[in-house]
Amino acid sequence: MKQITATVKTGDDAKRAVETLVGSSFPSDDISVLRVEGNAVVDQPVGQKTGIPLALPIGIAIGAAVGAFLALTGVPQAIGLVSPETTVGVFKGLAVGSGAGLILGIFAGLARWKADARIAMKDPHHGGYLVGVPASDERAQEVRAALETQGVTGVSVAERRTDSTPR
Repeated sequence: MKQITATVKTGDDAKRAVETLVGSSFPSDDISVLRVEGNAVVDQPVGQKTGIPLALPIGIAIGAAVGAFLALTGVPQAIGLVSPETTVGVFKGLAVGSGAGLILGIFAGLARWKADARIAMKDPHHGGYLVGVPASDERAQEVRAALETQGVTGVSVAERRTDSTPR
């Protein structure tokens, strides 16, 4: 097992490194970010968020619009889903479309994860950031290359020490 560590100067560079690692399928729980400020080292929390808050209202709106459109065109009536009365059909179309949009919005939101690194932006002349993640021996060089491709410099790969590793 290897430990990948990137030394970066700014909070933007640290966020870019975290986003690259999450994009490379590393769980946010495995990623650590430390801010070096003078003689102090401050842990910066890293998590992940889904896209549900954004996708849900969009899914509902699109579903409702499609449902209303179909109801107005008579498609649900033609296949026997709603009564022939147009007003009732439109409301049923809105309800069914909104429900379908709600479900699709949830699934679309779950498909979109993004890093939520609460990295404090500090003056780059006052310390820097360490971004680290454990990786298998097979993935270590792949991760290093991905970080460097995103402009993250100061990337090192070292053998990961555990409590059972002799020193």
